[in-house]
Amino acid sequence: NGIGYRNLLTLNYEAEKCKLNKNSKEDKIATIDWTILEKHKEGLICLTGGSTGIVNKYLSDCEPQLSEQEALRFYELFGDDFALEMQPNNIVTDGYDQIAINQGLYRLHKKTGIKCVAASGAKYINKESSTAQSLLYAIKTHRPFKAKYANRFAPSQYLHTAEDVIAFFKRNFGQEFAEQLCAHSIELANKCEDPKWVSPLYVTGK
Repeated sequence: NGIGYRNLLTLNYEAEKCKLNKNSKEDKIATIDWTILEKHKEGLICLTGGSTGIVNKYLSDCEPQLSEQEALRFYELFGDDFALEMQPNNIVTDGYDQIAINQGLYRLHKKTGIKCVAASGAKYINKESSTAQSLLYAIKTHRPFKAKYANRFAPSQYLHTAEDVIAFFKRNFGQEFAEQLCAHSIELANKCEDPKWVSPLYVTGK
């Protein structure tokens, strides 16, 4: 909706402005505080996001109580337009453990009743494109492709189908919960309007 889109642009602007105002290079991360989020929450759908989202970060750091505290705060702001985002991969790196995040979100869902949704966290469309995406990133960052410190995308970071999502999650959480993940994802997606009101409109040339 138009109000939500305007608020999303405002939040993005405020986050980038915050990043530019920080002094050290390490702290230059786009962030917003709760005051700004509460002021511009109307018309938005909110998910816990990826590994750097505050709810998931606490889970990855083995701080479930803090994670629950932040999740409930989001739910207080957004109600049923807030959901816990689980991703169909088992990626574990320094400071990032998707296995622990998925398990923690499942327990949080059982304890609080907050809905879970599935999101691919996709970096490319097809599973076979992981190497090509890693190569493109190496070009972008001016780093040797075969260097030990080069960023490599996992084969699981593609755009999953509903069948892929169900097959992944039913192994640990059961068929019923896996199907609910997809149903809840579609439920939130159906709340979004067709953005015909966005200007300038995308020009296809046809």
